[in-house]
Amino acid sequence: MSDSSSPFVHALLVCRRVETQASGEISLHNVLEVLPVDSVPGDVGPIAIVAFVRNLPPGQATGAFLLRPEGNEAMQARMPLEVNVPEGFGGRQIALQVELPSLPVGSGGWFEFGFEWDGELLAINRFAVGARSAGE
Repeated sequence: MSDSSSPFVHALLVCRRVETQASGEISLHNVLEVLPVDSVPGDVGPIAIVAFVRNLPPGQATGAFLLRPEGNEAMQARMPLEVNVPEGFGGRQIALQVELPSLPVGSGGWFEFGFEWDGELLAINRFAVGARSAGE
């Protein structure tokens, strides 16, 4: 982005679990690129999607996590967020997340997930879903 005060995403990750400590420390468990299932269709949950974002303006705003099969823009899940950024945190990095206890998928392959802030797509990443082989 050309404006250094504009919101931007340092990392957009899929993991199995996120733990947040009272001190503000965040632990990500099992950051994944490939989500295995016993067979497809199947369920790849539980997962958490986490965006590490900097320069969010203080106050109330909306964001969203987006999820879709790669290349299929017509089929998309949207998980909205309402965020209240405290004064003094605008320039700091903030971790925003959504936890999905269950995520059924109809087929294997690549899936895209993104992070949107006030209607602007700031980051996109992807993960693969694949069936485990009989020997695993």
